[in-house]
Amino acid sequence: MTQILKILILIGILLAAEIKADDALKTPTILRMIRAYGDNEREPPILILSSGGNYEANVGSQSITVEMDISANVPPNLYARFVHCTADWNETPNQFYQDIAQRRFSNISWQSSTFSNSYYSYRGKFTFPDINIKLKYSGNWKVLFYDYQNDTTLFASAKFFIAETRAGAEISIWNAMYEPAFHVSSTCYNLEARVWSNLNILDNNVHSCVLYRNNRYDEPIVITDNPDINQYKNLYRYTFNKMISGFITSRKSFRIEGIPAENEYRVLDLTNMGYFPRVDYPMRLPLADLRRNGTFFQYDDEGVMLTDRISSTADDYVNVEFIMEPEWAISKDDVFIIGSMNGWQPTADWQMYYDEVDRYYKLSHWVRRGKHDYLYASGTLDYDQNKFVNFSTDEYEGNTSLNDHYFLAFFYYHDIASGGFDAIIAVSKQSISNKY
Repeated sequence: MTQILKILILIGILLAAEIKADDALKTPTILRMIRAYGDNEREPPILILSSGGNYEANVGSQSITVEMDISANVPPNLYARFVHCTADWNETPNQFYQDIAQRRFSNISWQSSTFSNSYYSYRGKFTFPDINIKLKYSGNWKVLFYDYQNDTTLFASAKFFIAETRAGAEISIWNAMYEPAFHVSSTCYNLEARVWSNLNILDNNVHSCVLYRNNRYDEPIVITDNPDINQYKNLYRYTFNKMISGFITSRKSFRIEGIPAENEYRVLDLTNMGYFPRVDYPMRLPLADLRRNGTFFQYDDEGVMLTDRISSTADDYVNVEFIMEPEWAISKDDVFIIGSMNGWQPTADWQMYYDEVDRYYKLSHWVRRGKHDYLYASGTLDYDQNKFVNFSTDEYEGNTSLNDHYFLAFFYYHDIASGGFDAIIAVSKQSISNKY
């Protein structure tokens, strides 16, 4: 009888262990961070394809790295699918370019976090092109991540670009004035992006130029004569004057006026563990951020997340409490944070609340240890899409002509000979100081 009881107890222990293991596997995997960059952290995710022409781009890399942090009990069984997109980030409606068999990849390298980390547990990373990933078409691209056990639900995504050198390109930027919605400096930028080529390129098919402020790929500024392309008019508080003129054989110009100059990004340096130790409670910043209205005291890192100075033993997340003092100017809109810590994506997770007792805007959030750039923006939260619309950064940041952020200009060509997709035939990078 005793022997039978021991066997029953052992069976119960084994069943309990199996149930616990099954529960662990069923624990949902949570995405903490995803980013894509070029040959190093400072380089934008632009892969350059040589077209055999005599043109060169002043920006671009030979490889792209995609990196994500997750919270899970075990490394997830994810695979990546590479998707070619139109100039406005919709999937290209051509199954030849969306061949799943040729664009599917699962060789993601997973590394466990430090034993003391409580916010993320694994970091996945891979670099391409390589023997498994060969992408030969230029344009906008997304890498989409799915679970093998649930490949109908998108887990994560990252954007990158592939550009050819079939044309030359340049950008001119100069200061101008605009009518701000708030009592801030009225400094703005006018930009003219030009493209030219002596190759066999149809002038009318060079249809669009899309501008991005440094590392902010969810804020496209579109100049196009193609009515089918989304111009994101609801995204911004301000409307911009646009004009297209000229010919590709000489110079075709895409001009836009009235883009707020904005401010240098605020800098959050979490590299010093003495100032930001590893604790579970929120670490309040030493002083409250103040409205800047066009003033700054420190140059930023052009919107990138820098982690190269972080050792493997200190590579974790810090629970940071952001505090911003509006100086009695309480916004009529929602206030939120955009920065390198959230991929410059304005979402509800980064919306601040106004504490009427302390008279501060506040937000506590986990941030990967490193050096970050960020801004305070105001706008309206679209609850259906979990995105902010009608937003700008000039309410609390202001504008200044000393802001030397660069712009990227991508030129799109409707390539009929290759199936009618939106190819990027040139890319250029420039700031108002002409340092590139």
